[in-house]
Amino acid sequence: MHNTGLTKQNYLSSTRAVITIPGLDNLSLTATAWNLPGVSTGSPLQVTTSTDIPHTGDDLLSDVFRIEFMVLEDLSNWIEIYKWIISITDPRRTTNWTNKQGTYLTGNMIISSSHNNPIAEITFNNMIPVTLTEIPFLTAYNETDYIKCTAEFRYSDFIIKLPDGTEYI
Repeated sequence: MHNTGLTKQNYLSSTRAVITIPGLDNLSLTATAWNLPGVSTGSPLQVTTSTDIPHTGDDLLSDVFRIEFMVLEDLSNWIEIYKWIISITDPRRTTNWTNKQGTYLTGNMIISSSHNNPIAEITFNNMIPVTLTEIPFLTAYNETDYIKCTAEFRYSDFIIKLPDGTEYI
């Protein structure tokens, strides 16, 4: 039998994640869908007459952080992101937004296992909102269907911290 050296082979499932952003008092998002953003590097090519030769990139390119969340009945979590976006883009309305820490904030996402045990904390540094989707009101359903929206964020970098204290920067 071939020994792979792996001791744990449980697969990750998307069971639960909660996002908090210190500085936004009314914002705690319970995720119904989210991504741990991918990263890539630019790969410049050295053009030659016979074949192009790829080289390692020196820039880290991060994908957008996207979260689908359930909108609270009083709309407070949706409104908090809305006010953040408006304060960045429309100087006439900055007094409506009460964040005292600035435009760029740190966001924390706790990802939990199927047993609700934290398996990773992701810290997004210098985070800003770039998209907030509409609130889709539908009355065609007979059952209670909770409303979900999506927010997208850009950030400078993120840190993954595991429960044993190991960090990946």
